[in-house]
Amino acid sequence: MIYLTVAGTVAVIVLSTSTLSKVYAGNTEHRSSFISALANKLGVSEDKVTKAIEEARITVHDEMITEAMTKVNQAIKDGKLTQRQATIVKTMWEIKKNNIGEGYKGAMRLNMLDKLNEKGLKVTQEEMDELRDSLDSLGIVGFGHRGMHRRM
Repeated sequence: MIYLTVAGTVAVIVLSTSTLSKVYAGNTEHRSSFISALANKLGVSEDKVTKAIEEARITVHDEMITEAMTKVNQAIKDGKLTQRQATIVKTMWEIKKNNIGEGYKGAMRLNMLDKLNEKGLKVTQEEMDELRDSLDSLGIVGFGHRGMHRRM
């Protein structure tokens, strides 16, 4: 029962308080301090807090994907996205999910274009830019800020 309380408390704190979420997503020292302080306040181990945060993060990510896929499927039906674009989107989410353990900043550092091409999709930067613009116009979230897919 305490685990559920910890998981629920951590999920609410991390997801509803953007400042704390940013601290957690920050550098390793800040993340460690945040986890330690939260564990101390809740009276549980740092391992329980870390596990609860990661589980909450994955749960929210999965919910976001489900909601976004509903929008993607509707956009295909409406002729606003192609099946190829939907395949790229689905592959991007898969890549992000497989890298979620790296945390927010780790996922943001991914060179998505390279990762997509490693999966054999042969995506160009122009195609990524067009897809990003289409997703932005459709209000489909889950891809970070503009420029995330650009080569740096």
